[in-house]
Amino acid sequence: KPIWTRNPEDIPKEDYAAFYKALTNDWEDHLAVKHFNVEGQLEFKSILFVPRRAPFDMFEKKKKQNNIKLYVRR
Repeated sequence: KPIWTRNPEDIPKEDYAAFYKALTNDWEDHLAVKHFNVEGQLEFKSILFVPRRAPFDMFEKKKKQNNIKLYVRR
């Protein structure tokens, strides 16, 4: 079962860290994580990670942006 569809209270910190490292290819753990569900006219489940360090090329203007890493529609 995908990590973003599971109950946030049932997921250990190690699973979040492993998912973050696999998704971002970062060698360090994340600084913070927010896992939440939104229900109403629009429903979605989301995990937001804050990296420990800013990317070295963060202010480079010619860099291609990769803002969305994962999107699943059911």
